[in-house]
Amino acid sequence: MLQLIKKKEKEAERREKEIQAKEKDKVKKEQERTKELKEQLRKQRKNVDEKIKKVKKEMKAKAKEEAKKEKEKAKEERKRVKDLEKQLRKQEANKEKEIEREVKEARKEAEEEAQDKASKRIDKELSKRDRKISTLQSDLNKANRRLESLQGEERGSIREEEILDHLKMLFPLDAFRRVPKGESGADIIQTVQNRKGKELGKIVYEVKDTSSWQNKYLTRGKAYTKKYKTPHVILVTRAFPKGEKYFAVRDEIVLVNKSLLKYASEIVRKAIKDLASEQLSKKGKQKKMKDLYTYINSAEFKERMGGINDEVDELQSILKKERTWHRSKWNQQEEHINEIINLSAEISDSVNRILSKTGKEAKVVSLPV
Repeated sequence: MLQLIKKKEKEAERREKEIQAKEKDKVKKEQERTKELKEQLRKQRKNVDEKIKKVKKEMKAKAKEEAKKEKEKAKEERKRVKDLEKQLRKQEANKEKEIEREVKEARKEAEEEAQDKASKRIDKELSKRDRKISTLQSDLNKANRRLESLQGEERGSIREEEILDHLKMLFPLDAFRRVPKGESGADIIQTVQNRKGKELGKIVYEVKDTSSWQNKYLTRGKAYTKKYKTPHVILVTRAFPKGEKYFAVRDEIVLVNKSLLKYASEIVRKAIKDLASEQLSKKGKQKKMKDLYTYINSAEFKERMGGINDEVDELQSILKKERTWHRSKWNQQEEHINEIINLSAEISDSVNRILSKTGKEAKVVSLPV
């Protein structure tokens, strides 16, 4: 009996040791799993940091590229206008010499040959000169329109049509719908698509051409997130909450002026496109998007966007000064053209008076040179 009891005690000890060993293995496995999860989390954070750095780098490169293109465009336009002015001055000088020569010839022919022949020749030259002046005036008008097209962002007002055309130009692959006046809803709906036409997400735009800020704009923007089932709402506005300008994020609604709309919309669209291609859960995508909005609401991001805005304003100021200078020159040239037209009319009147007389009573009147 005693041996049986000892045997059972040993068996119990053995089972207890096995249970303890299993518990130790289980704890060890849990520790290893925890370690693996921490490592995965570290890698994910590292990937997010790398993507944020990449976005920053791409934004900086794009900003430099856009500034470079704008400078090159302005330089080409200045050269084109300068060449046109040079051509106009040369043509005016040649035309004046030509008119002087032709008038002298007409005067000589009127005195020596026949008044009828002189009249026809002068009329022909005057007509040719008038057509040339008309052509030069048309060239000036075209140059003026080209220069004015560079000044679109100088106007304080924001028109929905301009915003829509600008977005279509930036994102040709996407679909856009402008909500008609009188219909409840936002102003512009952008459906982000890949190259195959598959929908990846939506961006909603509300355009506010107003000089004073109202908090109800944010309330309306939040309502659009539910109405259109998208977290991405951009408010294009001239007015901002107190303490903000150019760019801000309030209640996850992006507030941006017209000059910086390009950069804000590109960032949001890229986030939609990149997250659509990643194999993440809905919660994971929401977290990444939240991290992105946290970054674009940071002081660092706002400072850089403010720098871009200042550079755009400076470029617009330069273009405005150039346009004012060119307009002054064109006004002077127009005065000369009008003087030529007036002198030509006097020539025509003088010739008509000569030809209205007949026989010996006809008297040759000196034509203006």
